[in-house]
Amino acid sequence: MNTHNTITDNYRNRVFGKENRFYLMGLSIIWIVLMHFYSWFQGKLPWWIYFFNEGQTGVDILFFLSAYGLEASLRKNSWSSFYRNRIKRIIPVYMLFLIFLFSLFYNNIRLEDILRQCFAQLTGLSLFKEDSYFSTNFLFDWFTPALIIYYLLFPFISYGLNMLLHKYSSVEIPLFISIIIFCIFAIRFVHFPIIALIYRIPIIYLGTVTYIHIKNKNINRIFLLYIISFIGGLLSNKVYFLTSVIMPSFLFVFSLVQIKYPFFKTISYIGHHSYEIYLAHLFPVTNFFMQYIFKDIFVYILVTIVWTIFFATLFSILPKHLFNLFIHRKI
Repeated sequence: MNTHNTITDNYRNRVFGKENRFYLMGLSIIWIVLMHFYSWFQGKLPWWIYFFNEGQTGVDILFFLSAYGLEASLRKNSWSSFYRNRIKRIIPVYMLFLIFLFSLFYNNIRLEDILRQCFAQLTGLSLFKEDSYFSTNFLFDWFTPALIIYYLLFPFISYGLNMLLHKYSSVEIPLFISIIIFCIFAIRFVHFPIIALIYRIPIIYLGTVTYIHIKNKNINRIFLLYIISFIGGLLSNKVYFLTSVIMPSFLFVFSLVQIKYPFFKTISYIGHHSYEIYLAHLFPVTNFFMQYIFKDIFVYILVTIVWTIFFATLFSILPKHLFNLFIHRKI
């Protein structure tokens, strides 16, 4: 029993503890950025960039960690506070991103089209739209609409799941197996980008119940769910689904390795601003890459780093100042 408690506490602290969580988020966003270099660069690629061809796993980590964190947040806050905190974190930054996007790169589009597309992005509806709906290639940012839908639905999912596990804990395993089967079949019939959210439903489920079972010191149930997810990933015959559902198991093993994390403070700081970095890097990688302005990938990397630092700093600072200014004027 004491061993189980030690393992549980170690897993919770080294993966979900505040600074360790930001460290993993920092690694994830770096992985995602490098994956975009691999995916979109048109010229000759250096050999080392191929290590990042499965960079979507960085998104899996972000979804898993956020599910755990959202469940913890709901235990401490009301639904209204939960939604207010999510809106405050995402919407001002994203609106600023959209303003720069249409000012710098798509300033020749009609105002009504801009408003229609911004509305689709800010409500999450763009996930369900085909390419022809947009005047611009908005599919490059499926993540924010997915995040918005995820945040909107999560309190309902959490409430239903907690009620179910409290009254009928025996249905958890059949329910999880049913979710995996549903996702395996669903991803064969839906289009991108909605597929990118659907196949991550199991890992969102795992993140949520991991919090519940860690809180109850039920490490055996966590093990069982992770084993089932691994088997489901193998049966799916989809590499991206497999890498997604085994990520919690990988992070569990990661938590048992007692090593000093390299560049801990720097990467944790990056993790603190992972969303701003994600949005900022989209400017160069989706516009400069696609237009093939430079032939050398190292030039792109330099441009992307400089551009991302500047706009990520802007996205981190400006919305807060505007929000505080609005509050003071209102008062």
